[in-house]
Amino acid sequence: MALLGGGGLFAGTAPIPAQAPDQLVYRGSVSVFDGKARLEEPSGLALDPESGTFWTVSDDTERLFRIDADGRIVARSDKLRHLQDAEAVAVAGPGRVLVLSERRGSVFEVDPDSAERPVEHPLLEMRGAALLRDALGGQPERLSPEGLAIDPATGRVFVANERGPRLLLTLTATLDEILSVTPLTEARGFVSPAADARRLDVSGLVWDARRGGLWLTSDTGECLFFWELGARPARRFDLLWLSDGKVRAVENAEGVALDADGAALLVITDDGKRSRLHRYELETPKAE
Repeated sequence: MALLGGGGLFAGTAPIPAQAPDQLVYRGSVSVFDGKARLEEPSGLALDPESGTFWTVSDDTERLFRIDADGRIVARSDKLRHLQDAEAVAVAGPGRVLVLSERRGSVFEVDPDSAERPVEHPLLEMRGAALLRDALGGQPERLSPEGLAIDPATGRVFVANERGPRLLLTLTATLDEILSVTPLTEARGFVSPAADARRLDVSGLVWDARRGGLWLTSDTGECLFFWELGARPARRFDLLWLSDGKVRAVENAEGVALDADGAALLVITDDGKRSRLHRYELETPKAE
Protein backbone atom coordinates (compact mmCIF):
# COMPACT_ATOMS: atom_id res chain seq x y z
CA MET A 1 0.00 0.00 0.00
CA ALA A 2 1.25 3.51 -0.79
CA LEU A 3 0.00 7.05 -1.23
CA LEU A 4 0.37 8.36 -4.76
CA GLY A 5 0.55 11.88 -6.07
CA GLY A 6 -2.86 13.49 -5.96
CA GLY A 7 -3.87 11.59 -2.84
CA GLY A 8 -4.57 8.20 -4.39
CA LEU A 9 -3.74 4.93 -2.72
CA PHE A 10 -3.31 1.54 -4.24
CA ALA A 11 -2.83 -2.15 -3.66
CA GLY A 12 -1.57 -4.42 -6.43
CA THR A 13 -0.04 -7.77 -7.22
CA ALA A 14 2.63 -9.05 -9.63
CA PRO A 15 3.50 -10.51 -12.06
CA ILE A 16 0.78 -9.18 -14.35
CA PRO A 17 -0.46 -9.69 -17.92
CA ALA A 18 0.27 -6.84 -20.32
CA GLN A 19 -3.36 -5.72 -20.67
CA ALA A 20 -4.44 -6.24 -17.08
CA PRO A 21 -4.33 -3.42 -14.52
CA ASP A 22 -1.32 -3.18 -12.27
CA GLN A 23 -3.07 -1.31 -9.50
CA LEU A 24 -6.27 0.37 -8.37
CA VAL A 25 -5.83 4.02 -7.49
CA TYR A 26 -8.38 5.36 -5.04
CA ARG A 27 -9.96 8.63 -6.20
CA GLY A 28 -12.66 9.28 -3.62
CA SER A 29 -16.13 8.28 -2.49
CA VAL A 30 -19.61 9.73 -2.02
CA SER A 31 -22.61 8.78 0.10
CA VAL A 32 -25.43 6.88 -1.63
CA PHE A 33 -27.82 6.32 1.29
CA ASP A 34 -31.20 7.96 0.75
CA GLY A 35 -33.78 7.03 3.37
CA LYS A 36 -36.52 9.19 1.87
CA ALA A 37 -36.25 7.44 -1.50
CA ARG A 38 -35.76 4.03 0.21
CA LEU A 39 -32.27 3.47 -1.17
CA GLU A 40 -31.10 2.08 2.15
CA GLU A 41 -29.34 -1.20 1.30
CA PRO A 42 -27.51 -0.81 -2.04
CA SER A 43 -26.86 -4.28 -3.42
CA GLY A 44 -25.72 -3.99 -7.01
CA LEU A 45 -24.37 -1.58 -9.61
CA ALA A 46 -24.43 -1.40 -13.42
CA LEU A 47 -23.53 1.26 -15.95
CA ASP A 48 -26.31 2.50 -18.23
CA PRO A 49 -24.24 3.14 -21.38
CA GLU A 50 -26.87 5.38 -22.96
CA SER A 51 -26.93 7.93 -20.14
CA GLY A 52 -23.61 7.35 -18.37
CA THR A 53 -25.47 6.97 -15.10
CA PHE A 54 -25.74 3.79 -13.02
CA TRP A 55 -28.52 1.44 -12.02
CA THR A 56 -28.59 0.07 -8.51
CA VAL A 57 -31.02 -1.91 -6.37
CA SER A 58 -31.79 -2.10 -2.67
CA ASP A 59 -32.52 -5.57 -1.34
CA ASP A 60 -35.36 -4.31 0.87
CA THR A 61 -37.14 -2.35 -1.90
CA GLU A 62 -38.95 -3.51 -5.06
CA ARG A 63 -37.53 -0.70 -7.20
CA LEU A 64 -34.68 0.15 -9.52
CA PHE A 65 -32.70 3.33 -8.83
CA ARG A 66 -30.70 5.36 -11.32
CA ILE A 67 -27.84 7.28 -9.70
CA ASP A 68 -25.14 9.57 -11.04
CA ALA A 69 -21.41 9.43 -10.31
CA ASP A 70 -21.98 11.67 -7.29
CA GLY A 71 -24.34 9.12 -5.74
CA ARG A 72 -27.47 11.20 -6.29
CA ILE A 73 -30.71 9.52 -7.35
CA VAL A 74 -31.80 10.89 -10.72
CA ALA A 75 -34.70 8.46 -11.31
CA ARG A 76 -36.37 5.41 -9.83
CA SER A 77 -38.79 2.86 -11.21
CA ASP A 78 -42.27 2.04 -10.02
CA LYS A 79 -42.53 -0.93 -7.68
CA LEU A 80 -41.70 -4.14 -9.53
CA ARG A 81 -44.18 -6.81 -8.58
CA HIS A 82 -42.78 -10.11 -7.29
CA LEU A 83 -39.22 -8.80 -7.17
CA GLN A 84 -37.89 -9.85 -3.77
CA ASP A 85 -34.46 -9.46 -2.21
CA ALA A 86 -32.82 -7.80 -5.22
CA GLU A 87 -29.06 -8.36 -5.03
CA ALA A 88 -27.64 -7.40 -8.43
CA VAL A 89 -28.43 -5.57 -11.65
CA ALA A 90 -27.08 -5.58 -15.22
CA VAL A 91 -28.06 -3.71 -18.39
CA ALA A 92 -28.85 -6.01 -21.32
CA GLY A 93 -29.88 -3.32 -23.80
CA PRO A 94 -32.31 -0.42 -24.26
CA GLY A 95 -35.39 -1.08 -22.15
CA ARG A 96 -34.00 -4.39 -20.85
CA VAL A 97 -32.46 -4.52 -17.39
CA LEU A 98 -31.75 -7.77 -15.57
CA VAL A 99 -32.20 -7.97 -11.81
CA LEU A 100 -31.11 -10.89 -9.65
CA SER A 101 -33.34 -12.03 -6.78
CA GLU A 102 -31.53 -14.06 -4.13
CA ARG A 103 -34.65 -15.17 -2.30
CA ARG A 104 -36.38 -16.45 -5.43
CA GLY A 105 -33.19 -17.77 -7.06
CA SER A 106 -34.20 -16.02 -10.28
CA VAL A 107 -33.13 -13.52 -12.89
CA PHE A 108 -35.85 -10.98 -13.72
CA GLU A 109 -36.11 -9.12 -17.03
CA VAL A 110 -37.32 -5.59 -16.36
CA ASP A 111 -38.29 -2.63 -18.51
CA PRO A 112 -37.74 0.26 -16.06
CA ASP A 113 -40.07 2.52 -18.03
CA SER A 114 -42.95 0.05 -18.21
CA ALA A 115 -45.57 -0.94 -15.67
CA GLU A 116 -45.62 -4.49 -17.06
CA ARG A 117 -44.80 -7.32 -14.71
CA PRO A 118 -41.13 -8.37 -14.88
CA VAL A 119 -40.41 -11.70 -16.56
CA GLU A 120 -38.95 -14.20 -14.10
CA HIS A 121 -36.37 -16.87 -15.02
CA PRO A 122 -35.79 -19.29 -12.10
CA LEU A 123 -32.26 -20.69 -12.23
CA LEU A 124 -33.26 -24.17 -11.10
CA GLU A 125 -35.86 -24.43 -13.87
CA MET A 126 -33.53 -23.66 -16.77
CA ARG A 127 -32.17 -26.25 -19.13
CA GLY A 128 -28.86 -27.45 -17.75
CA ALA A 129 -30.03 -26.93 -14.16
CA ALA A 130 -28.68 -30.39 -13.35
CA LEU A 131 -25.20 -28.85 -13.50
CA LEU A 132 -26.21 -26.40 -10.79
CA ARG A 133 -27.93 -29.00 -8.63
CA ASP A 134 -24.83 -31.19 -8.78
CA ALA A 135 -22.59 -28.27 -7.79
CA LEU A 136 -24.93 -27.59 -4.85
CA GLY A 137 -24.54 -31.19 -3.73
CA GLY A 138 -28.20 -31.91 -4.41
CA GLN A 139 -29.24 -29.24 -1.87
CA PRO A 140 -31.14 -26.45 -3.66
CA GLU A 141 -31.34 -24.46 -0.43
CA ARG A 142 -27.62 -23.74 -0.86
CA LEU A 143 -28.44 -21.54 -3.85
CA SER A 144 -27.66 -17.94 -2.85
CA PRO A 145 -27.12 -15.90 -6.04
CA GLU A 146 -25.51 -12.49 -5.44
CA GLY A 147 -23.59 -11.28 -8.52
CA LEU A 148 -24.78 -10.61 -12.07
CA ALA A 149 -22.97 -9.48 -15.23
CA ILE A 150 -23.33 -9.53 -19.01
CA ASP A 151 -20.73 -9.85 -21.77
CA PRO A 152 -22.23 -7.52 -24.42
CA ALA A 153 -20.20 -9.08 -27.23
CA THR A 154 -21.65 -12.57 -26.76
CA GLY A 155 -24.75 -11.91 -24.68
CA ARG A 156 -23.57 -14.41 -22.09
CA VAL A 157 -24.97 -13.77 -18.62
CA PHE A 158 -22.88 -14.55 -15.53
CA VAL A 159 -24.36 -15.26 -12.11
CA ALA A 160 -22.32 -15.80 -8.95
CA ASN A 161 -23.47 -17.99 -6.10
CA GLU A 162 -22.26 -16.17 -2.99
CA ARG A 163 -20.68 -19.05 -1.06
CA GLY A 164 -21.28 -22.49 0.35
CA PRO A 165 -20.27 -23.14 -2.46
CA ARG A 166 -18.85 -20.16 -4.40
CA LEU A 167 -19.85 -20.72 -8.03
CA LEU A 168 -19.87 -18.90 -11.35
CA LEU A 169 -22.80 -19.76 -13.62
CA THR A 170 -22.78 -18.95 -17.33
CA LEU A 171 -26.23 -18.54 -18.90
CA THR A 172 -27.45 -18.05 -22.44
CA ALA A 173 -28.47 -14.53 -23.47
CA THR A 174 -32.07 -15.73 -23.60
CA LEU A 175 -31.91 -16.85 -19.96
CA ASP A 176 -33.24 -20.31 -20.74
CA GLU A 177 -30.14 -22.48 -20.22
CA ILE A 178 -27.21 -22.86 -17.83
CA LEU A 179 -24.17 -23.48 -20.02
CA SER A 180 -21.60 -24.07 -17.29
CA VAL A 181 -21.05 -23.98 -13.54
CA THR A 182 -17.52 -23.27 -12.29
CA PRO A 183 -16.43 -23.51 -8.64
CA LEU A 184 -14.51 -20.40 -7.56
CA THR A 185 -11.89 -22.29 -5.59
CA GLU A 186 -8.66 -21.42 -3.85
CA ALA A 187 -6.80 -23.13 -6.69
CA ARG A 188 -8.40 -20.62 -9.07
CA GLY A 189 -7.04 -17.76 -6.97
CA PHE A 190 -10.02 -16.94 -4.77
CA VAL A 191 -8.16 -16.36 -1.53
CA SER A 192 -8.08 -13.39 0.86
CA PRO A 193 -6.36 -12.86 4.23
CA ALA A 194 -9.53 -11.10 5.42
CA ALA A 195 -11.64 -14.28 5.29
CA ASP A 196 -10.99 -18.01 5.38
CA ALA A 197 -12.13 -20.31 2.58
CA ARG A 198 -15.48 -20.96 4.24
CA ARG A 199 -16.35 -17.28 4.81
CA LEU A 200 -14.98 -15.82 1.59
CA ASP A 201 -17.88 -14.74 -0.60
CA VAL A 202 -18.61 -13.23 -4.02
CA SER A 203 -21.02 -10.30 -3.85
CA GLY A 204 -20.86 -8.54 -7.23
CA LEU A 205 -19.71 -8.91 -10.84
CA VAL A 206 -18.92 -6.86 -13.92
CA TRP A 207 -17.55 -7.96 -17.30
CA ASP A 208 -14.51 -6.01 -18.47
CA ALA A 209 -14.51 -6.11 -22.28
CA ARG A 210 -11.24 -4.15 -22.58
CA ARG A 211 -9.29 -6.60 -20.43
CA GLY A 212 -11.23 -9.77 -21.26
CA GLY A 213 -12.29 -10.87 -17.79
CA LEU A 214 -14.58 -10.49 -14.83
CA TRP A 215 -14.21 -8.24 -11.81
CA LEU A 216 -15.70 -9.85 -8.72
CA THR A 217 -16.26 -8.07 -5.41
CA SER A 218 -15.99 -9.88 -2.10
CA ASP A 219 -17.76 -8.42 0.90
CA THR A 220 -16.07 -10.64 3.49
CA GLY A 221 -12.75 -10.66 1.60
CA GLU A 222 -12.66 -6.83 1.48
CA CYS A 223 -11.27 -7.06 -2.02
CA LEU A 224 -11.81 -7.32 -5.75
CA PHE A 225 -10.74 -10.24 -7.91
CA PHE A 226 -9.93 -10.00 -11.61
CA TRP A 227 -10.32 -13.30 -13.47
CA GLU A 228 -9.89 -14.03 -17.15
CA LEU A 229 -11.88 -17.30 -16.94
CA GLY A 230 -8.90 -19.30 -18.17
CA ALA A 231 -6.04 -21.28 -16.71
CA ARG A 232 -4.45 -18.28 -14.99
CA PRO A 233 -5.63 -17.83 -11.37
CA ALA A 234 -7.62 -14.76 -10.39
CA ARG A 235 -5.67 -11.84 -8.97
CA ARG A 236 -6.73 -10.06 -5.80
CA PHE A 237 -6.85 -6.29 -5.29
CA ASP A 238 -7.48 -5.26 -1.69
CA LEU A 239 -10.15 -2.56 -1.43
CA LEU A 240 -8.85 0.43 0.53
CA TRP A 241 -10.07 3.99 1.02
CA LEU A 242 -9.26 7.16 2.91
CA SER A 243 -11.55 8.25 5.75
CA ASP A 244 -10.68 11.07 8.16
CA GLY A 245 -7.08 10.87 6.97
CA LYS A 246 -6.81 7.15 7.70
CA VAL A 247 -6.44 4.24 5.31
CA ARG A 248 -9.25 1.76 5.91
CA ALA A 249 -10.54 -1.44 4.36
CA VAL A 250 -13.76 -1.10 2.38
CA GLU A 251 -16.46 -3.04 4.21
CA ASN A 252 -19.64 -4.56 2.76
CA ALA A 253 -18.74 -4.18 -0.93
CA GLU A 254 -21.86 -5.36 -2.76
CA GLY A 255 -21.65 -4.17 -6.36
CA VAL A 256 -19.12 -3.12 -8.98
CA ALA A 257 -19.30 -1.35 -12.34
CA LEU A 258 -16.93 0.14 -14.89
CA ASP A 259 -17.32 3.71 -16.07
CA ALA A 260 -18.15 4.48 -19.69
CA ASP A 261 -14.57 4.34 -21.00
CA GLY A 262 -13.49 1.39 -18.86
CA ALA A 263 -10.81 3.44 -17.11
CA ALA A 264 -12.32 3.37 -13.62
CA LEU A 265 -14.13 0.96 -11.34
CA LEU A 266 -16.94 2.01 -9.04
CA VAL A 267 -17.74 -0.07 -5.97
CA ILE A 268 -20.97 0.37 -4.00
CA THR A 269 -21.31 -0.70 -0.37
CA ASP A 270 -24.29 -1.87 1.66
CA ASP A 271 -23.54 -0.27 5.01
CA GLY A 272 -26.77 1.37 6.13
CA LYS A 273 -26.46 5.14 6.50
CA ARG A 274 -22.73 4.81 5.76
CA SER A 275 -23.28 3.22 2.32
CA ARG A 276 -20.92 4.74 -0.22
CA LEU A 277 -19.87 4.73 -3.85
CA HIS A 278 -16.08 4.39 -4.16
CA ARG A 279 -14.12 5.22 -7.32
CA TYR A 280 -10.83 3.61 -8.39
CA GLU A 281 -8.79 4.31 -11.49
CA LEU A 282 -7.28 1.31 -13.24
CA GLU A 283 -3.61 1.80 -13.98
CA THR A 284 -1.71 -0.47 -16.36
CA PRO A 285 2.10 -0.70 -16.44
CA LYS A 286 3.74 0.97 -19.40
CA ALA A 287 5.67 -1.24 -21.81
CA GLU A 288 9.40 -0.70 -21.60
